[in-house]
Amino acid sequence: MLKSVLFSCILLSFSFLNGQLNEVNNIKTKYISWLTDNTITTYSNSSVKGLYDRYILFGNTAETNVVNNYNFNAPESAWNMTNGTDNGAMVTLVNNHLFYLVMAYHLKGPVINGLPSNPKYHSTALKNMILKVFKYIKDKGINSTTDCNFSLNASQETVNINNSGFGLRCFTYAACVLLMKEELAQTGEFSHHMGVLGNLTSFLDPDNPNFHFTNPGFNTDVVRALIETRLCYVLGQEDTDTDKLANMEFLINFTDNALLIGNGWADFIKPDFTTYHHRGAYANSYGGDALFSMAIMNYILKGSAYELKPVSQTHLKKALMAYQKFSADFEMPRGLAGRFPNSTTPLLDYRYAFALLYAADPVANADAGKFFKRIYTMPQSGFSRNLSVKNPVMAGQIAVNINTTLTPDVPITQGHFGLPYGGLSIHKYNGYQISVKGTSKHIWHYENSASENLFGRYTSAGAMEILSAGSPKTRLSNGLGVANAQGRLTDDGWDWTHIPGVTAAFVPMNELTSGASREFNGRNFLAHASLDDNGVFAMDYKDINSATGMTALKTVFFFKDKALSLGSDIKDTGGTRPVHTTVFQTGLPDASTATVINGTTHTGLNVNFSQNTGSIWATDAVGNGFVIPSGSYTGSVVIKRSAQQSSNQSNTAGTQGNYATAYIDHGTATASGRYRYGIMLQGGTAGTQDFADHLADYFDVIQQNNQAHVVKFVQDQIYNYVIFDAASVFQSDVVVSVDKPSVVMTQSTNAGNRLKVSLTNPNLGLLNDNESYTYSQVTGTASRLYRVPQVNPVKLTLTGKWKLENPMNNITTLITGNKTEVTFNTINGNTIQTSLVPETFLKIQDMETVKNPETFTVYPNPVKENLYITLKKGNTENIKILNMAGRDITSKITVTKGKGNLNLNMQALEKSVYLLCIDGECIKIIKD
Repeated sequence: MLKSVLFSCILLSFSFLNGQLNEVNNIKTKYISWLTDNTITTYSNSSVKGLYDRYILFGNTAETNVVNNYNFNAPESAWNMTNGTDNGAMVTLVNNHLFYLVMAYHLKGPVINGLPSNPKYHSTALKNMILKVFKYIKDKGINSTTDCNFSLNASQETVNINNSGFGLRCFTYAACVLLMKEELAQTGEFSHHMGVLGNLTSFLDPDNPNFHFTNPGFNTDVVRALIETRLCYVLGQEDTDTDKLANMEFLINFTDNALLIGNGWADFIKPDFTTYHHRGAYANSYGGDALFSMAIMNYILKGSAYELKPVSQTHLKKALMAYQKFSADFEMPRGLAGRFPNSTTPLLDYRYAFALLYAADPVANADAGKFFKRIYTMPQSGFSRNLSVKNPVMAGQIAVNINTTLTPDVPITQGHFGLPYGGLSIHKYNGYQISVKGTSKHIWHYENSASENLFGRYTSAGAMEILSAGSPKTRLSNGLGVANAQGRLTDDGWDWTHIPGVTAAFVPMNELTSGASREFNGRNFLAHASLDDNGVFAMDYKDINSATGMTALKTVFFFKDKALSLGSDIKDTGGTRPVHTTVFQTGLPDASTATVINGTTHTGLNVNFSQNTGSIWATDAVGNGFVIPSGSYTGSVVIKRSAQQSSNQSNTAGTQGNYATAYIDHGTATASGRYRYGIMLQGGTAGTQDFADHLADYFDVIQQNNQAHVVKFVQDQIYNYVIFDAASVFQSDVVVSVDKPSVVMTQSTNAGNRLKVSLTNPNLGLLNDNESYTYSQVTGTASRLYRVPQVNPVKLTLTGKWKLENPMNNITTLITGNKTEVTFNTINGNTIQTSLVPETFLKIQDMETVKNPETFTVYPNPVKENLYITLKKGNTENIKILNMAGRDITSKITVTKGKGNLNLNMQALEKSVYLLCIDGECIKIIKD
C-alpha cells in the first residue's frame, strides 16, 4: 500500500514538473516567434515586407563588414570589459553585426510553395559565419567569469552598473544565443555562451544570498536591460537542468516585484506612475525603455502559468497610459527628460509598447490599443522601420493588425494633472497644454553629465512650457527652439538663462554650467493641486546652486485656456547678478514673424522694449498672449527680438538663433521682488488685448505675500489658497485656516448647498519637517532611499456646519460651534477632492410634533435590539436615523432588506430617543 502511494506521488510530481516544463517551452516557442517571423507567411502588408527586407539588407552588409574588419583566425588581445573601448567593441560586434546576421539566418520571408523565400534562411554559409563570430567573442576572453563591471549592493538590493556599454546592451547578445542554440550546441559552444549569460545575470539566480525581495521595485537599468537577458538564459536551459524551473519561478517573482510601486526615491514606478532613475523622474531613455521591456515580457508571458500578477499588469499599464497625460501629441516637458533635454518625444520611441499591451489582452487593454491606433496614424509616426531586438518583424505585424482593425481613441483635451514625484503640473484645455516643473527637498532640480545637459540648472525653477500651436504640436511649432537648414528642431541660440516661467539669477554661460546636479533644495513646499479640470502649481523655490541662496515664492493658477502666474518674496541678499522672471522665449521662424507689444506689431531683429511702470500686454511668436498689470511687478519689463548667441546643450559648440524674449528684471540683490502676469493660450492680438482689458473678470488676486497666494477664478467662483504659512487666517470665503502649509481649492454650487473642496499637501510623506538630505545622503542610506510614505493628516477649518456628501475613508469632519474641521489624510502629494453639504439638525422639540408616517409601520417601539418595519409602498433606499441632537447616525445601525420589509439592528445605539426617517417621513423611536 505504502509503495503504491509513493509511486502515485512520484507520478504526480513527475506529471507536475513535466507540465511546468511544457509551460516554459511554450513560452520559448512564443518568444522565438516574436523575435522571428515564424507565424507570418504571406507578408501581405508592404510595410511589414519592407521591414523584413531591411533586416535582410543589413544582414548582407554585416556579412561584408565582419569579413573585412575581423580576423577570426588570429584574434587580437583579449577584451577588458571594464575598459570603455573594449566594451564598445563588443557592443558594436553584437548589435551592428551579429544581430543582423542571426536575423537574416532565421527570417523565412514570404512562404512560396510551402518554402521560405529567404535564400539566407538556415544557409550553411551564413551559419558558419555566425559561429565564427561567436567563436571570436569567446577567443576575445568573454566567458562565465568576465568582469562586466556589475556589482550588487547587498544592503540596498540594487545593482550598480558602472559601465554604460555592453552591460546595458547585452540583451541583443542573449537573443542571439537563444536563437542559435541548436547550431551552437552542434559545435559544443552553446554551454560557453550560456555561461556568459549566467554570469551577466547572476544576481537573478535564486541561490543569490544577497537578494530577498525586501523592497518593492528595482533598478531601472536592470529592468530595461537584464530581465529579458535572464529570460533568454532560462529559456535556453535544457529540460534536464535541475534548476530550470526554479530559475523561471525566481525570474517571474523578480519581475513582479520590480513592477511594484517603488518606495521613497527608489526605481522604477512611482505612486503617480512616473518612472524613476538616479532618484528622479525619467520618462525617456531609462523609464521608457524599462516599460517597453516589461510590455514585451507581459506579452510573452500572458496566458501562461507564468503570467505576471494582475497588480504588475495594472502598474505597467498605468505607467504607460500616464504618457497621454503629460504629453501633447508626442511632446513632453523637458522636466521629465533627465540629462537628455532634446529627447522629449518618448511616445514616438515607445509607441509599440501600447500595441503589445493590446495584443496581450485585447479586452482589458482595448483603450491602449485605441490609443496606439491614434498615435500610429498621426503625422511623423506610423510604421517603425528601426532595426532592433525590440522591433522585430513580428512587432510590425502586430502594429499593422491593430491599425487595420481598431478605431482611434479621443485624446485628452481638457484636465489638470499633478505628478508629485515628477515635480510637474500639467494643464490641458482645448487640446492646449501648459506644464510647470519645480524642485523641493523631495525632487531634485536637474541632471547632467560631462557632456549632457550642461545648462540644465533652471530646468525645475518653475520652468513653463506651452504647447498650443501646430498639428501635431511640436517644440518647433511652439517656438521652443528653431529649425536648422533641414527644417528640424535645434536649440541653436536658445537662452538657457531665460527659460519661460523661471525666476532666477541671470548668469553668464560659464557660470550656468557650474554647480552640482541632482540636488534637493531643502524646501518643503512643492504642490500640484486640482479641482476638477482647473489647478494650481505652487513652490517655495531656492536655487541650490546660488552662492547667495536666491529664493522666491512662485505660483501658477490654471483656469480653462488662461493662467495667472504670481511671484512674491523674491530675495537674493548679497547677489551680484540681476534676478529675472522670464515670461516667454519663442523662436522666430524668420525675421518677418510678428509679435505684438501694447497693440503695436513688431518684426525684425532690433526690438528692445523696456518699461518700468504701467501695464504691458504682448504676444509671443506663436500667438499666445501675456498680460502684466500695472503695479504688479518690481523692476522693469524687457521685451526683445534679436539674434541670440548661445551654446548647444553639451557645451561643445556656440550657436545662434532668432528669438522673441520677454522678462521682468527685478534688479540685483533684490530683497522683496514680486510679479504678476496672465497668460491666454493662442489669444492672438485681439484676444490678448481683450484679456488685458478684462483681466479682473477672470482672476481676482486676494492675497499675494509671504504668507499666502489667494486667487479667485471669477467666472466659476473658485477660490484657490496657496498657504505657505499655516498661521494664516482667511475671511474671503468659507476657508478659515489650515494646520499645515497646503493648497486648498473651493467652489460653492447648488445655491450654496454644496461645496466642492480639494486639499493638497506639498509634503510627499517621506520626510519630517526638520528632515532634508542631499542626493548622496539619500542614495547612501537604505532607510532613506526606501522610505515608505506615511499618511500626513491636514486639518482644514471652514465656516459653517458641513458634512461629507458621500463617505470617504481618507476624510473626516467634526463640527465645533459654527465651524467645521475637515481632516484630509494626505499621502504622496496627491490632491484629495470631496463635496460637502450643510449639516441639518432637527431640534428635540421638533420630535414632539412628528406625525405618524403613512407609508410604513414599525414594531416594537420601544425597541431593545431589532426594529421591524413594514413598507406600504415597496422597497426604499432612503433610510436615516437621527439622534436627539439631530445628527445622522445611520452608519451605526445594520439594515437588512426584504420584500416589503426592513429589519434594523439597533443594538449598537445607546438608550435614548431617536428619529427614524424613510423617504422624508419620520417617526420617534425609543431605544430601551
